[in-house]
Amino acid sequence: MFICLSKHKTCCCRKAEQEHLAAFGREQGEGAQWDEIARLCEAKAQQKGGKDEVADGGQREPSSEELLELIEKQELVMECLAEKLEITTEQTRLLREAEEKRHSSELEVNSIVAAAQQKVTEALASADLLQNHNDKLQKELEELKNKATEEKPVASVIHLRNRVKELEFELVRGQRAMSNLQNDYDFLKGRFEQVLSSSFSFGTLATFNER
Repeated sequence: MFICLSKHKTCCCRKAEQEHLAAFGREQGEGAQWDEIARLCEAKAQQKGGKDEVADGGQREPSSEELLELIEKQELVMECLAEKLEITTEQTRLLREAEEKRHSSELEVNSIVAAAQQKVTEALASADLLQNHNDKLQKELEELKNKATEEKPVASVIHLRNRVKELEFELVRGQRAMSNLQNDYDFLKGRFEQVLSSSFSFGTLATFNER
């Protein structure tokens, strides 16, 4: 925007300025307000047109009141631009923060997924080993029970019974270890699903805000 002080282009400049103000208002979503301002300026200029015309072709110099009014309009437009710039800056900051949070959430999810996958792999491998060991102990226990039923010296029978108890204890311990691994697996699976659900909700909200 500008203030034209030329003696021969004052009216044209003022009209262009009024049209520019109205167009700017429509771009900012306030067309009615800016059209009204432009209309009032034009009406006032027409009312004073007959009094201020000079001999050289009906053109006149702008009065101090008109210049002051035009300056006030320009200041109003500048204030609107400054306010819009401030709003845009705030929106940009919010979008940047949302993007950073989304990226951080994705990194956290990826880290948890990797840790959960490693835990599950280790748990499955340990479960296979324990299952094989339990099967072996169960088989040995059955063999010892069969041998215990046969006629043997008392010392040998006592030894076999003790060995059976040891195997039963190891079998119970292996089953407990299997149960603990299953609990760990269930916990990691639940945590993983919870993080995925939270990440999905946050990503949807950030996408909505960006739109």
